Amino acid sequence: LNSRMGDLEASLRSRIKVPMITGPAGDSDDDSGHPAPLTGEDLVLSLKRITAGLGRQNPVEKVLFVDSKGRCNHFSSKYLKEMMNIEEETLLIILRRDEVLQEALQVVESWCEENFGDEEYYAFSCKERD
Repeated sequence: LNSRMGDLEASLRSRIKVPMITGPAGDSDDDSGHPAPLTGEDLVLSLKRITAGLGRQNPVEKVLFVDSKGRCNHFSSKYLKEMMNIEEETLLIILRRDEVLQEALQVVESWCEENFGDEEYYAFSCKERD
């Protein structure tokens, strides 16, 4: 996932329809007091990775497995990785302005479904600030 971060960020930002407005993001685009629409600068992608502290190496590969008769069992690296995966990655999408929450939810949810919907461990959730 880490190698795809730049592509993911670009594809997310391309989904945001940016109207022609003046002034920095977050400023009101007219005198009515309505917030400026969602922009690419309002969303931040962050990758959270949990590992066993050995980077991409699986520490279970270095363990000797012994059966009840004292014989050493050998397992392939692929089997051990599938059986005891100790690496987890979570992609966090952070919204900088609360005023555009509903618009951001629509954009992000459809983008996530398009990019991750077929992955086994995909889940979408939204948590508002306390």
